[in-house]
Amino acid sequence: NTRNAKPWSEQTTEYDESELLTLRVSIPPETLPQKTVALTMGVDVQSDHFWYEIRAWQECGGWHVADYGRLADWTDLENVMQQDYFKEDGTPMYIRLT
Repeated sequence: NTRNAKPWSEQTTEYDESELLTLRVSIPPETLPQKTVALTMGVDVQSDHFWYEIRAWQECGGWHVADYGRLADWTDLENVMQQDYFKEDGTPMYIRLT
């Protein structure tokens, strides 16, 4: 903290496994929650590959991981960027920001 000069203190919360399981989203992989308003893609460039994550954003600021993985080259990256993703009702969405 840069304002109050308070020392850092780690804050943790213990959760029961059953509590965590209630937070899980039960939609198929690469399917977007119905309330999705935008898709973004983050890419971590390595010397010989890429790691990526696609997030489905909601108006409230919440997000859902729609897809992620490792890609070998620029062609694979372009293919993922051009892929269509679909909401639960079949509405198509496209990555708007990378």
